[in-house]
This record gives sequence, structure tokens and C-alpha cells, in this order.
Amino acid sequence: MKTLKKKKDNKKPNNRLLRVEKMKPNTKQNGVGVMIFTNPEGNKRVYTGEIKNGKPNGKGTDDFVDEGNKYEGEFRNGYANGLGRWTWSDGSMYEGQVTDGMKHGEGTYTHPEGTRHEGEWGNDNPIRIKTYKNGKITGKHFFLKNGGSSSIDDKFLTMSEYTKKNPKNKSLNN
Repeated sequence: MKTLKKKKDNKKPNNRLLRVEKMKPNTKQNGVGVMIFTNPEGNKRVYTGEIKNGKPNGKGTDDFVDEGNKYEGEFRNGYANGLGRWTWSDGSMYEGQVTDGMKHGEGTYTHPEGTRHEGEWGNDNPIRIKTYKNGKITGKHFFLKNGGSSSIDDKFLTMSEYTKKNPKNKSLNN
């Protein structure tokens, strides 16, 4: 019986990719499969889902095995992008819009004890948030550029409304 020789791949190897398993034959790393990664600290990551051009693309699950964290949702060009759910080893969870693996857009972050923060996020940081505890709203916050926050009792204000109401707050004028 004649054995076939593997063609040598002249592409530069991705040093983060350990192996690709369970790929459909003849897909050139397109289709549905399992990809196993390691980060620079040596922690293992397992992606299961749709793959395009050798990267997570479409619906899938990214399991950070050694850390106990998991992302389930949409991917584009190898990153969590779109709607998804992050769960962390401490029991906290985020459901909502994600951009490049960060909370960005509308979403809800839930603490392990049940407190929820619903609202708008930007680059993993809260922007306009309503806080709920035991199903009841306990506060509304508008987060400022310098890291501070302002409680707003009746409604969220737009940036221009807030600046007009509080003209001495220089952090919004930076």
C-alpha cells in the first residue's frame, strides 16, 4: 500500500496554536472544529465552534480551562465580537455586546451574590449603569472620564445635559 507524503506548509506557524482537532476534511481550516491555544503564561484555552481561515469566526465557545473562565457567543477574526456571554470562575457573568473580547455596548454584568449592573459599557468599563439588588433598582450611575462617577436619581443624562447641569465638572470637558 502506497503512503502519501504530507506537503510542507511554507506559512509561518502561529506559535499560540498548538493543534487543530476534529476539522472537517478538505476545509483548509474552514468549517467547525476544536482549536487548542496556550497563552504566554502557559494557560490552556480551548475554542470549539466555527472557524474561517484558521481563526475563530462565527458562533463558538472559548474555554479558558486553567483560569475557569468561558466566553460563549459570536467571533470575528479570532476575537469575541458581537453578542455573547462571559462567565468567570468567581461566579460573575456578563451578557451583552462584546468588541475585541471586551464589554462594549449594551449589556448586563451580574455579581456572584446577585447584584446586577445593566446599561452601556465601553472598552470594558461602565458608562451609564442601573444597579439592581434583589430585583429592585438601587442606583443609577454616570461614569466620568477621569474614573469618578455621579449618581443620578431620576434619569440618565446625556453628556451635554450633564455638562450643562454641572458646568464646574472639568473631567467631562477634557
